[in-house]
Amino acid sequence: MKSKMLVVDNHRMMLKFMATLLEKEGFEVKTAKDGISALDVLKTYTPDVIFIDLIMPNISGEKLCKLVRSMPKMKDAFLVILSAIAAEGELDFTGSGADACIAKGPFDKMSAHVLALLERWKKGDLSGFAQKVVGIEDINKREITKELLSTRRHLQVIIENMTEGIFELTPDGKIIYANPVAVSMSGIEEEKLLGSYFAGLFEENNFKRVKDLLESADDSLNAINGNLPVDFYDRQVLLNIIPIKDEDGNSIIVILNDVSERKLVEEALDQSEEQYRRLVEISPNTILVHSEGKIQYVNPTGVKLFEASGPQELIGRPYLDIVHPDDQAGSKERMRKMVEEGLVAHSREHRLITLDGRVINVESSGTTFKHQEKIMIQTIIHNITERKQAESALTESERHYRRLMDIMPDAVAVWADEKIVFANPAAARILGAVDADKLIGRSYWKVVHPDYHEIGKKRVEQAQKGEQVSLLEFKFVRLDGETIYCESTGGAITFHGGPAVVSVWRDITDRKKAEEEKTRLASQLLQAQKMEAIGTLAGGIAHDFNNLLMGIQGHTSLMLMDTDSSHPMFEHLNEIKNHVKSSVNLTKQLLGFARGGKYETRTTDLNELVKNQTRMFQRTRKEITIYENYEKPLWATEVDRGQIEQVLLNLYVNAWQAMPGGGDLTVKTENILIDEKYVAHFEVTSGKYVKISVSDTGVGMDETTRQRIFEPFFTTRDMGRGTGLGLASVYGIIKNHEGFINVYSELGEGTTFTVYLPASGQAVAKEKKAYDRLVEGHGTILLVDDEKMIIGVGKQIIKRLGYDVLTAGGGKEAIEIYKENRDKIDLVILDMIMPVMGGGETFEKLKEIDSNVRVLLSSGYSLTSEASEIIAKGCAGFIQKPFYMKELSQKIAEILKED
Repeated sequence: MKSKMLVVDNHRMMLKFMATLLEKEGFEVKTAKDGISALDVLKTYTPDVIFIDLIMPNISGEKLCKLVRSMPKMKDAFLVILSAIAAEGELDFTGSGADACIAKGPFDKMSAHVLALLERWKKGDLSGFAQKVVGIEDINKREITKELLSTRRHLQVIIENMTEGIFELTPDGKIIYANPVAVSMSGIEEEKLLGSYFAGLFEENNFKRVKDLLESADDSLNAINGNLPVDFYDRQVLLNIIPIKDEDGNSIIVILNDVSERKLVEEALDQSEEQYRRLVEISPNTILVHSEGKIQYVNPTGVKLFEASGPQELIGRPYLDIVHPDDQAGSKERMRKMVEEGLVAHSREHRLITLDGRVINVESSGTTFKHQEKIMIQTIIHNITERKQAESALTESERHYRRLMDIMPDAVAVWADEKIVFANPAAARILGAVDADKLIGRSYWKVVHPDYHEIGKKRVEQAQKGEQVSLLEFKFVRLDGETIYCESTGGAITFHGGPAVVSVWRDITDRKKAEEEKTRLASQLLQAQKMEAIGTLAGGIAHDFNNLLMGIQGHTSLMLMDTDSSHPMFEHLNEIKNHVKSSVNLTKQLLGFARGGKYETRTTDLNELVKNQTRMFQRTRKEITIYENYEKPLWATEVDRGQIEQVLLNLYVNAWQAMPGGGDLTVKTENILIDEKYVAHFEVTSGKYVKISVSDTGVGMDETTRQRIFEPFFTTRDMGRGTGLGLASVYGIIKNHEGFINVYSELGEGTTFTVYLPASGQAVAKEKKAYDRLVEGHGTILLVDDEKMIIGVGKQIIKRLGYDVLTAGGGKEAIEIYKENRDKIDLVILDMIMPVMGGGETFEKLKEIDSNVRVLLSSGYSLTSEASEIIAKGCAGFIQKPFYMKELSQKIAEILKED
């Protein structure tokens, strides 16, 4: 069975082309030259596909589509718009009910598009056709046509929103257009109204009169105004008939003006006074009749409106007396035209004045009639004062609303069709725009960060459904590309009559940064607390271990003094001594990150210290090329030289391990000033610092490793290949020197450690020449220690050095012994950490007995702040356990020599 086609086009060539094309493809084809003809065809013919020209006389293609789509039998028909103006502007053909649109162009290309579309229609595959105009690429945009189309649409909107009924007729009186008011007045469905004869809408008593008016209009070039109203269904209207003659053909415009209410007034005036009053006096509107400028009649509603005691206060009064002075000129002109030209004065807004001087806002309309040979003007007045006050209040409310929007600290934006249509100043400030107007039209997807597009889409859909949109953290993108954090919420609103979404957001970027900084500082604090706790533990372990080593080392030294090198045990004793040395290095690393773990600080030129340590390392690692860069003069620092040498050695070894195949090592020193912003990250004071940088070209490390490198016992080496104390002790030593250390590294890009040590401002201390031998002496020494092992071995060592020895197992015992032997005791070797009475308190008591007492402080801990305070109060020196006989002999000799 053949598919049925209908082609509607006012162009004969296009009809011929389409009919030939479709018939050749085996379709049954009917044609119509315009919309009226098409409606006639559809009365007896039900096509499967209708091709409709967009621009046609009588009924446009857009209107015809809507009419066809409203017919029950055509609900499944496939409607295709044929448009020669598709490129001139956005064409919403789906809004009129069409399924597809083909742009008119060259016949060969157009025929291909038509056949392709029909092929897809047969298969039921029409995806994509409702979104675009087919063949638009084959035609060029014409700006003049686009402008004319815009004007046509503009005029169409005006006509369809007029309060008068408007018909367009063919020369023979057939209706080809009716605006909504005309359709409503007739009470007939539009598709049935179009194509019918206008005169047929009137009853028999008015039919001939209307038909005569139309016939006279067809022969005339001038408008014809019907002076007498005619019955049009349930109302009375005045007919204004305007003939249109141009190169496109002739037509007739008929304007219907509803004068039912005026007619009622006229009839009431023609009837008896009682009948007139019954009709007019119940009207809710004010009705005035005035002639020759004076009021002749006012109904009860008017008396009340003008605050009159009765109609007598108004009758005879000049009409313009109740009109506001600023509106009197307009009223006079309207009355003149009504009297001289017989025009109906349509509704307009103006102001009147009541008898007590109150200004009221009204809407009034008027018309003229004859009464007793006089032209009377009947005016119907509707009081709109309350409405105007409401509008004024609304305007004031809107002004307050805009003021509120202007001063709000939070951003407010309204989105419609995914674009900004309103933004307040806060939105402009947050997004980096000069003013809010610069944001209008900006896409939602350019404002919202790409990471949040998916959730943003869901929230917009949620708001459009009327659901509550919860407060959520969002990322937005400023106009300069910077990302900011905001808290955002929103909901659906109506904006300028259309659906929209309003969103409110608050910039929390500073808060986010503060939270991130707080998290970072908390992490640093946790790390510091962890290091401090481990450092305290390490210090205690190192102290006890050093006491044990003191016993082992002391006994070994005593045995070596009595053993000849040829003795079979000599080598074993030497090995024990070397192992003790190795153990001491381990305890030094433990003490390196113990709290306050400095041994003995001196004002130092770090250039010399770094240079010596670097060159010593270079001699053992020939596969590494070292580059040195030293700033001169370099500020002096207060450091424990041995510990800083240990720091450098650990950093060099770490770099060597990161470059298994060799590489470059760069060492640099420089003076640097640290400001308040920088030190806040490291909890140190601002001021002058000496910076030591150690950079390698090794394998680098990832972020996870970099975060843990300073943790005690953390190592990336295989089990048993490292203690994990090297960098932990580096961190502890630098921290104990009131400095800080930073590290930068990326995988495959090498590593740079940067050490900052505070400058001292003191002159560099000269090195004291150390004795390279055992120094013997004489005198009496009091050895105070709570460890029996230390007392035992220490007593023997001191005797071997030539001194007499007194011993005490605690502070209280030492005080008693010193009181009894103060005249013969030359030196007190005092342990700092003892139960009951510690070294500090013992030293204070000894000074009370003898202000010149000489004390050598000894401890398994390093030189803590407590030990430094004791030394500052007059203690003669400090020696770290385990100490060697040479070291002890030199310390004792140095102290006694100074006396």
